[in-house]
Amino acid sequence: MSLLPLLSPAERSYIRTGLADPKTPTRLDNRKLDGFRSVQISQGDAPQANGSSRVVLGGKGGTEVMVGIKLEVVDAAEIGEEADEERQGKESWRASVEVDVTPQAYPHLQSQGLNALSSYFVNLITDHFVPYLPPLAILPPYKYFQPQVHVSILSSTSASVPFVLFLALRAAFSNLHVPVTKYVGYEGATSGDTIPDNSTGTGADDDMGAGFVGGDAGLTGAVRAPRGNTAAQKKARRGGKGKERQMKITGKGRAEYVAGPGDDWDLEDLGGGDEGEGELMERSVRLGLPACVTLNLIPDTEKYFLDASRQEEIACPSRLHLFFSSRTSTSSLGELKVCGLRIEGGEPIDLGRLPGLLLEGKRIAMEIMNDTNKVME
Repeated sequence: MSLLPLLSPAERSYIRTGLADPKTPTRLDNRKLDGFRSVQISQGDAPQANGSSRVVLGGKGGTEVMVGIKLEVVDAAEIGEEADEERQGKESWRASVEVDVTPQAYPHLQSQGLNALSSYFVNLITDHFVPYLPPLAILPPYKYFQPQVHVSILSSTSASVPFVLFLALRAAFSNLHVPVTKYVGYEGATSGDTIPDNSTGTGADDDMGAGFVGGDAGLTGAVRAPRGNTAAQKKARRGGKGKERQMKITGKGRAEYVAGPGDDWDLEDLGGGDEGEGELMERSVRLGLPACVTLNLIPDTEKYFLDASRQEEIACPSRLHLFFSSRTSTSSLGELKVCGLRIEGGEPIDLGRLPGLLLEGKRIAMEIMNDTNKVME
């Protein structure tokens, strides 16, 4: 998305001619066509957040993006998304995104242009990053931790903001500490009560389904027990009168049972006063979070270049944003898959070039993800 001042025809021609030179292509800062400026990544810059990061491209005065993540508890049942297969990957509880484009990042834009950029970046994140986040389950399929993602674009000196933005998102989620929670349920009964076999659902309200305890003492009949029909699960449902039941949930997108809407939970005490401090997401998930590669296309040639400056962005307005992710059960980066593609600019792209550009983008994304994963370990 280009909202930058115009160049004169002579300046535009000079930049294009240098980039398109068949023998010795040149850029204004003497970088190679596939050269990036320096990238600085830091994590934990916002101590009040559950996860945060700061990425600077090009050193002091370059493109700078900060991301902070706070976790909020949401009830999917209240918003009708506890079992919405059509929205799988785009559930509103999966993440909430806000992007603040500061005036100093685009001093030539008025508030309307800044708002347009903010909406554009929010759409990039919700379409090509959020669907690949794991559910942070508390009591699935009802209660989840929802990442409240706040992005601040503090400065911008290039067309590489999506590239920096996705680096900052990967770093922040790699730094995200998810509280470890435990299931807490209660059963109570008087001496004359009969507790039915909950595996059949008899003795419970048909509208509420199996898993309820009969009787009217204490919390009996008010709290849904864990679902499931294994012998161990049936025993857990029937086994304790007046006793607290606990089952640990890691909070990493994995859970050991399916909860009911009346179940309760608490934070797990990790010892040493670390209750609620949390754990990082699974390493395989962190390694494979989506990355963005922007290929800037040089007009009238088959060439492209990376990390465009503002002047280069105006001279060569056509670009291809490619988004790649990897989901593997191992601790190393697996095969990359395309999770999004966006074509921008005023000039059309020959569709016959796309397969080759996708392969180039995949190769570059693999290098970027491997290099940055070492920093974010």
